[in-house]
Amino acid sequence: MYVNALGTVTPIYTVIVTSRVTGQIMSVNYREGQMVHKGDLLLDIDPRPYQAALAQVQGQVGHDQAVLNEARIDYERYKTAYTRNAIPKQQMEDQEQVVHQDEGTVQNDQGQLQNAQVNLVYCHITSPIDGRVGLRLVDPGNIVQGGSTTALVVVTQLQPITVIFSVAEDYLPQIQQQLNRGSRMPVDAFDHSQKKKLASGSLQTLDNQIDPTTARSRYAPFLPTRTARSLRINS
Repeated sequence: MYVNALGTVTPIYTVIVTSRVTGQIMSVNYREGQMVHKGDLLLDIDPRPYQAALAQVQGQVGHDQAVLNEARIDYERYKTAYTRNAIPKQQMEDQEQVVHQDEGTVQNDQGQLQNAQVNLVYCHITSPIDGRVGLRLVDPGNIVQGGSTTALVVVTQLQPITVIFSVAEDYLPQIQQQLNRGSRMPVDAFDHSQKKKLASGSLQTLDNQIDPTTARSRYAPFLPTRTARSLRINS
């Protein structure tokens, strides 16, 4: 049995890359339409303000850690003195609370340090997926805002890719029966003339609704190619 349908190529992943930090774009490290891999550098934002902030936090961590160490040393001395009845118990307990306060300060500093390190990493924007980049949307020298929804680059996955197509509801029981059995139903993608085969894949899933206006259900196969207009399901 062969079922013919018109399909629309739909990427599995399309990522709109934005900036998480505010700063000046120093370089754009991709070409329009270039294929990139996950982790490839796309843009650089001026890291100097965040390097300075990191150094400042590192200095604060060192200072507060030294204060904590001093408080712990004094607390050990107070415990020894208390065992010899040289100081009242309240004085030892007060020093114990000072140690806890300093521990909280250091812990807060560690959180700020991690945040500064993350912000520095965000200055180097990398591709989150394998795919193809679109047109350049921003040039070096521009100022970008952290948390903005303005796209810096769009990356679209092409391998693999899906094709969404609709078939009449009359075929639904047969197709659904094959899916429930775990059968692999091949899908062939042809060009508009239906003479040249572009790619082959398999049916992966079907939608959970039938369009009442057309009495058709939607399906999605995986295909290894980017362009396909007409599909044929072999079962």
